[in-house]
Amino acid sequence: MKKLPYLFLVLGLGLSCSHDLNGNYANGDYFFEIEFAGETHIIRGPTEGNDNPIGVNQCMTYPGNIIPGVWYTIFSISDKSSDDYVSGQNLQITLSLDNASVGINSGTLGSFTQSGSFFNDYLESVGVYSGAYYFNENEPATYADGIAKLNEISNINITDLGTQSVLALSSDGMGLGYDWGETVKGSYEGVLYFQSSYASDFDIPVPIRIEFNAVRYPQ
Repeated sequence: MKKLPYLFLVLGLGLSCSHDLNGNYANGDYFFEIEFAGETHIIRGPTEGNDNPIGVNQCMTYPGNIIPGVWYTIFSISDKSSDDYVSGQNLQITLSLDNASVGINSGTLGSFTQSGSFFNDYLESVGVYSGAYYFNENEPATYADGIAKLNEISNINITDLGTQSVLALSSDGMGLGYDWGETVKGSYEGVLYFQSSYASDFDIPVPIRIEFNAVRYPQ
């Protein structure tokens, strides 16, 4: 695998993703595809070649240091001019996995407040209360019941835990870079019920679908 100069590792920790649109995913390639807010948001790019997997757009999984066993995957689009951008709007969504395992997992989904004006405008246009984008999964809920399960999701299907990327000397021995491991592969689909006002019931449905191959970033 190609090793990247350490300089790039310091300047940016974003990881982009690659997707064969025929449904074939090569080892080491990475991508995400998110259907949300009426659009499909996609980035993709190989770990080798001209696309730099450490850029402004991100699709990476890393184990948390605070809570053992919890993995975090970050999906973001920050630069539509980047080579790995395919479609959609600027966004940032964070998926956590409790005790990450192959099969069906549970976790949380968050960071909607950091997804920029497009998402804010969309959610407000369907009646969602501005500024506090909490939800209950797959069914309406009272305020008390929704708060008790705040942003929790289930049925996250993980088909491959991948292998950890390794920091190593570059081929010329002049710097450090990564040997990229195989990607974490998974998907999620559900309906998120948001609030229409502060302390109101969770009763505004917004569907979401996520599919991803995420590079494992060493911690």
